[in-house]
Amino acid sequence: MVFSIIVAGDVSSFDEPQYRSSLQAMFAVQGLNPSSIEITVSSASVLVTAVVTFADGAAANAAISAILGTSRSRLSAFLGVTVERTVRVDLAS
Repeated sequence: MVFSIIVAGDVSSFDEPQYRSSLQAMFAVQGLNPSSIEITVSSASVLVTAVVTFADGAAANAAISAILGTSRSRLSAFLGVTVERTVRVDLAS
């Protein structure tokens, strides 16, 4: 799964370990291991792309549905960052 969001702030102040931990906790029901998360941070406010490897397609699709069904304010609370916009949520190709 690929999950890209734009969050408030700047790249230098982005706390990647905290974000990884929050993302892992958000998907704990799918048994996600933190080592299965690859994060790329770039400027655009802060564009954060996480490539998350799930055990199977069903778990990845459940995660995608969960993200798409979650408001920006709730995503912000889950992830510990202010989500300004969701850019991409889909299966990695």
